[in-house]
Amino acid sequence: MINFNILNTKIISLLILFIPLSLLTGPFIPDLLISIIALLFLYLSVSHNLWIYYKNIYSFVFFSSCMYLIIRSIFSDLPFESLRSSLFYFRFGLFSLAVWYIIDNNPSFVKYFGFALLIVFVASIIDGYYQYFIDQYYNIFHFKSPGVRMSLLFSDKMVLGNYLSRLFPLLLACLLYSYGYKKRFLVISAILLILIDILIYVSGERTAFGLLIVSTIYIIFLISKYKILRLVTFSISLIVIFILTFSLPDIKERNIDQTMEQLQFNEQDFDQGPVIFSTQHHSHIIGAINMFKDNPFFGKGPNLFKFLCNYEKYNYNELTCSTHPHQIYIQLLAETGLLFFSVVSCIFLIIIFYSAKHLYLNYSTGSKVFTDYQVCIISCFLISLWPLLPSLDFFNNWNSILYFLPVGFYLHSVYNKRP
Repeated sequence: MINFNILNTKIISLLILFIPLSLLTGPFIPDLLISIIALLFLYLSVSHNLWIYYKNIYSFVFFSSCMYLIIRSIFSDLPFESLRSSLFYFRFGLFSLAVWYIIDNNPSFVKYFGFALLIVFVASIIDGYYQYFIDQYYNIFHFKSPGVRMSLLFSDKMVLGNYLSRLFPLLLACLLYSYGYKKRFLVISAILLILIDILIYVSGERTAFGLLIVSTIYIIFLISKYKILRLVTFSISLIVIFILTFSLPDIKERNIDQTMEQLQFNEQDFDQGPVIFSTQHHSHIIGAINMFKDNPFFGKGPNLFKFLCNYEKYNYNELTCSTHPHQIYIQLLAETGLLFFSVVSCIFLIIIFYSAKHLYLNYSTGSKVFTDYQVCIISCFLISLWPLLPSLDFFNNWNSILYFLPVGFYLHSVYNKRP
């Protein structure tokens, strides 16, 4: 007789293993997978009384926030459009709990996931260098990649740099968890890190490269035994990047010249403070701030910036409108108000506080708050919530999966005292 609980667990495990690969296809398939995972885990929770996974601060804060987002959407100016983002947002939290549950029941899953992620990274790295050095218009699978930015392996979505920069700390964590500090791990990691650093830079995604720098500095300062290797590999990467920048005109044009050009502006065109990031980003942000001023406590409704930015009372200039404000904290202020903004901000400040505590204790007494494995995972959270660079849409499905995928790994490490 078939044991459906065991079968569901195996299906969940298999679907999670496919998440890194599915993210290379765009938003639809990975969102479908996590929705199935969430439903299967919800069924297991009820049938097996797995309420222990819901009795923690993460679950309380997350699901309470989901209720708030739904209520805010219902009372927004465009409830149907807003509910499309908020009504089923709870699936991301269930997805994280499912990852935690799977690792609980099979600690070797971290090794399997790390191996799957490694394969996907190697394929993406090969494809990325192919796009840059061999065919600058199509990738290996003939998906279009016009311009200087690079597409995903199975999609024309040009966010390869973002994909690599956001997931490489999780890959590093899985490798640390599985292989420790064996020579094989060190050699593989060193080669991977250098190739990833350089590829993210030549991908033309300046924000992705900025996030890479943030996570690298964080890991170098907080990690224990991996510090020297990461410092050396990043130094080698920077030397190669410097050489490439002044040897290949298109790289310099995108990463240096265009950045400097975007930062130049006519002060008479902007009467609401200094320009943030660029004139385009500044216009988005001013429009979002105008929405926040209209309803500071509750915002205008999740994911409604793109629908309201053309309204006269919010529109700042012809550059105001976009799919989102390109800065998550400004987006949260505009769309969800001070209440939800405060929750996300507190999470970021807690990360900063405990990271500073870890750094102080490590250098003063040799004790630690986090393991090296946890440091790498926390760096995923840090760069997802980093306020000083432009960002993707907070409520975008593809982006949300990158937010919540590392959460399950971290919850398992905290509540099960794993390394």
